[in-house]
Amino acid sequence: MSLLSPMVFAGACALPRVDTIHWTVPAHWVDGCGFEPREGNFNFSDLAFSSPNDGWIVGHPLLLHLEDEDMEMTFHTKRVSFHTIAVPLPGDVWAGGTRFREDPNSKGVLWQGVLWHYTEGKWQPVDLSDLVQAAMPEARSWTVFRVRAASPTDVWAILSGYGPSNKYGPSPKEIASGIFHFDGIRWQPTPIGNGSDRAKKIGEMCFHANGDGWAVGSVPGKTREEPSPLLIQRHGGVWREVGLEKPLLGNGGLNSVECLPDGRAVASGGAFPGPTAVVLRYDG
Repeated sequence: MSLLSPMVFAGACALPRVDTIHWTVPAHWVDGCGFEPREGNFNFSDLAFSSPNDGWIVGHPLLLHLEDEDMEMTFHTKRVSFHTIAVPLPGDVWAGGTRFREDPNSKGVLWQGVLWHYTEGKWQPVDLSDLVQAAMPEARSWTVFRVRAASPTDVWAILSGYGPSNKYGPSPKEIASGIFHFDGIRWQPTPIGNGSDRAKKIGEMCFHANGDGWAVGSVPGKTREEPSPLLIQRHGGVWREVGLEKPLLGNGGLNSVECLPDGRAVASGGAFPGPTAVVLRYDG
């Protein structure tokens, strides 16, 4: 067990008030957006690179594509926030997030998941509403929390469902979380063997080149201080929960996992009381 210090990647610059626009400018980490920085106008959530000269960064409310010396910005200001990005191959990109809309029943806000697929030089929306309704019928709101890819025909997404909304958004209690898979043709929910019917909060996943992988998160307890860690392994095409001795983490959860060469992996999270930062290593 060892301590891990978190790092935050964030930035800000003023954006034009438009629905959607594509804009190419010289790429530059400091002043490439061409505006004076202003706190709170946007944030970065995730990034993925297929090569040192070709990568994507997503956030609220924009997508950035860096290619050689150019940076193409796609702004989307119709209440859309992107949380996650995956690049199986150059020119094949998946972006996921949330669209915010009014709830006609409660005058509050509903979250609707957004999934975009970039292929053949353009973005195409993917509708997962029917799958979510079937897999999480009790969810009033949902979001595409994470997208990760082992290959163009082996793409994975974590979808999170939430309870009834209020004027500030969905209930903070996540009532369902599931893993969905794209096989190159269609998206389908993925069963998790060796697991209970308890609610799961899945936060991150990673994959090896052979398709094996890991997902991590937590299982909510009766109070905020009583979650238990969740570790799920994919091996031989099957997802199964892996038991952890409770004294190892106590009450807590895992929020990050990285797949390493030779079947190894590293996961990190936190434990109560403390809180205490925790790093777990899997040697294969």
